Amino acid sequence: MASPAPPPEESVSAADTLLALALVRASDGDAEAFAEVYRLMHAPIRRVAGLILQDEHLAEEVAQEVLIEVWQYARRFEPRTGQARSWIMTIARRRSIDRVRAVEAARRRDQDELDARHLLAEHHDVADLVARRWMEQRVRAQLTVLTQLQKQALVLAFYGNHSYSSVARVLGIPVATAKSRVRDALLRLARELEGLDEE
Repeated sequence: MASPAPPPEESVSAADTLLALALVRASDGDAEAFAEVYRLMHAPIRRVAGLILQDEHLAEEVAQEVLIEVWQYARRFEPRTGQARSWIMTIARRRSIDRVRAVEAARRRDQDELDARHLLAEHHDVADLVARRWMEQRVRAQLTVLTQLQKQALVLAFYGNHSYSSVARVLGIPVATAKSRVRDALLRLARELEGLDEE
């Protein structure tokens, strides 16, 4: 007759004893012992990390980080003061919570940066608009110094967004004449605006 299975507490206790022994050997640099710790604890660590992080990719990263920490600091485990599984899972929970905080902090930083960029872009847009309108007003105010022919050509080219050939067609003049009138108008305006700046 087969002997009855041990109660669950004894199974957990036996499993933890095996884990503790492997951990103690791993603390002396025994790679095979650490491989046993890895085999026993990778899935539970990943499960806890997944529950906390709600992200499988991050959970796997944290699981690897926890196991590396266990390997590096196995000497800190005291078999007399606690169970090996509890010690490792405490590290796993702490690392997972730290990662949640880091992810949230990174999201906040990214959002703050995005908000700042958006605000800066709006500021630049407004500043550009103000500068453009101010310059347009200055130019419009100086249009009176131009001849009627120069004024017609310039208004069509810049305010009407016409090409030189289009200006020539509208005014019924050669393209070279249209170019010349626009150029002369711009030079005259530039001189007038420079004179204003010097005042």
